Amino acid sequence: MAIDKVDLEGTEFAGAMKVRFADVDISDYSAGGETFDPSDAGMHRYQFVQANVADDSGLTAHYDRANETIRLYQQTDTDEGGAGDQELTEAVGAAATLSIMVMGR
Repeated sequence: MAIDKVDLEGTEFAGAMKVRFADVDISDYSAGGETFDPSDAGMHRYQFVQANVADDSGLTAHYDRANETIRLYQQTDTDEGGAGDQELTEAVGAAATLSIMVMGR
């Protein structure tokens, strides 16, 4: 696993739901995403995950609920000449700092 650190900043309670905020450092991205399951945030299940890249790497992040992974994307030019997002496939040199908000139980 290449997620180096998950720092939980706080917990809010929205009814029966927990809302947690975390800073996550990824130093060496693995193709297919980095595992970020509910136990990483001290929960049993996620209802909602918002992942944002907090550094100037130019990457974007999305949470893949089916695989419980954080996936990183970079903007690229497509064959048609337009810009698009492509998931990172190379582990070497791909690093990012993320701000993540999760809701769950």
